[in-house]
Amino acid sequence: STIEIDDRPGFYARLGWRPPAPVGLSLFYYDNRGDPEAFTPVLQWGWRTRFANLGIDADLGSSTRLLAQGMIGSTIMGFRENGVRWVRTKFRSAYLLISHEITDKLNVAGRIEAFRTRERGSEMSPDESEEGWSTTAALRYSLTDFLTLKAEALNVRSRRPIRPRT
Repeated sequence: STIEIDDRPGFYARLGWRPPAPVGLSLFYYDNRGDPEAFTPVLQWGWRTRFANLGIDADLGSSTRLLAQGMIGSTIMGFRENGVRWVRTKFRSAYLLISHEITDKLNVAGRIEAFRTRERGSEMSPDESEEGWSTTAALRYSLTDFLTLKAEALNVRSRRPIRPRT
């Protein structure tokens, strides 16, 4: 659930462009305008989160679709110590997904994603930063109009210096 603690409304804006070609572009910006110094008596903290993302979708034929998205943003929380917030995380992520409809009941999809976070807060070690990538293979089969079977295989690889290696 969401707890309102700073009475500061956020906003987002989206621009979309769909030319006559079977491709679309969208640009999205989000800013929750949260007060990173606001907190409740039970120490629920406000977070200031902002990000922008660019998305592309394209039909590569009658049965194949491509989706791609890139995102970059940051989030901060806490008071300033020596000019630095307690928590300051910069993040970015990008993915490419291809989906193909084999029959009207069977669809397969593959996705690859790269991601990264950078920690720079006074209470966060740079060793808590992370970077990595993932791949996903998915299958969707419509059994009936009201029942669909889905299967997914996911592989995630990442490096985070603070995480112990096993």
